[in-house]
Amino acid sequence: MKNIREHPPYPIPSVGVVLIHENRVLLIRRAKDPGLGEWSIPGGVIEVGETIKDAAERELKEECNLKCSILGIVGVSERIDRDSRGIRTHYIIFDLLAENPTGDLTLSEEEVMEAKWVPRKNLGKYLDEDTLTIVERGFERKFLPL
Repeated sequence: MKNIREHPPYPIPSVGVVLIHENRVLLIRRAKDPGLGEWSIPGGVIEVGETIKDAAERELKEECNLKCSILGIVGVSERIDRDSRGIRTHYIIFDLLAENPTGDLTLSEEEVMEAKWVPRKNLGKYLDEDTLTIVERGFERKFLPL
């Protein structure tokens, strides 16, 4: 069966969750592509019929076993990876601000290698510039309410 996420005919809509708690943000280290081994915010592909809010809540639950309050959109970003055949993957990511986590942080070993709450001052050690900008907007509470 063909992996429809690789060499897609169109960009794939996705979500990212900027979950802030006690001046820290939840970061995960990905256990599979795209981004194998990289630190990022939780998130994933929006399923057909799902709102971006529902997708963000589902992804956070699937990856980290947490629930939260979604406040709004802090930004829209893209991830485009290329290979010898051209565009390997292309995701358009709706990044959502969240707070008030509940539940026990339990990782989906299939999707997440590790997770940690990272203080704002240390984010530059983990995140690329684009993701860091999105997370900083979250700390500054610059978001479009849903």
